[in-house]
Amino acid sequence: MARRVVSKKSAQKRGLTAEAYLLLLHAVLWFFSSKAGRRCFLMSFCLAGLVFFSYDDNLQKLFGCCETAIYSATQRLGFTLKDVTVLGRYRLQQSDILDAINVRAGSPIFECDVRTMKTKLERLAWVKQASVCRNLCGRLHIYITERQPIAVYHDKNQFVLVDQDGEQIQAPIDACFRGLPVLSGRNACTNAPAILKSINRFKNIRGRLAAMAFIQGRRWDLKLSNSVEVKLPDHGIEKALYVLSVLIDAGKVSSGDIMKVDLRIDGKVIFVLSKSGQEYFSRIVCARKI
Repeated sequence: MARRVVSKKSAQKRGLTAEAYLLLLHAVLWFFSSKAGRRCFLMSFCLAGLVFFSYDDNLQKLFGCCETAIYSATQRLGFTLKDVTVLGRYRLQQSDILDAINVRAGSPIFECDVRTMKTKLERLAWVKQASVCRNLCGRLHIYITERQPIAVYHDKNQFVLVDQDGEQIQAPIDACFRGLPVLSGRNACTNAPAILKSINRFKNIRGRLAAMAFIQGRRWDLKLSNSVEVKLPDHGIEKALYVLSVLIDAGKVSSGDIMKVDLRIDGKVIFVLSKSGQEYFSRIVCARKI
């Protein structure tokens, strides 16, 4: 059997190396057993962690990994999305809602960010206000308050719907909105809700209203369905509308001989006649003189 021969010099060298390792180990243990050593180690550990998390978004990656692990665990436990209910949808398309919330059946229910969904839903043209809530049964409930169009704004060959708050609705104008009055003039959208609220109290005026023009940011001109133009005053609109309602019921505005009705002067009604109306009025005056 072969016998390994080790020289005395190499043996002494190996022994010194082992003793050096033992001395180094004892020094490290003594250092970390002391109070200063523990503090130094803790500071080094915190500094290394700070450098690690501040480099290349490592903290966000760590949180993302933890979040994904939690979602996966809850998904295996059965907390998944099973159904979506929507209340308050009339004109809004169902596909627009699904595109906004961007969820799918079977996904973790806790992964549904209701705040982000609410923000995206309220960016849709028809949505005035939205609320989103979820429950542990796997259902997502969406409540929507839609904008109510009250008029159509006309500006530079463009027609835009206007809601009850004076805001423009960037949505296609369907045939069902053709009966709405057409607005024109600067700042007409923001001032239209107040005047329409007053007009709605007089059904005979509202039923004949075709267009409205906001003049110099002060007052309104109304155009009825029979092309008669009505000039309203700056103040006392309710009284002027009442006078107009009485004239309509009396048949004074339905005649084709009348072009304009001026109600800007309190206590007076000024009629502007057409050419045929002026001729008819002249014949009556001449006959009375004779």
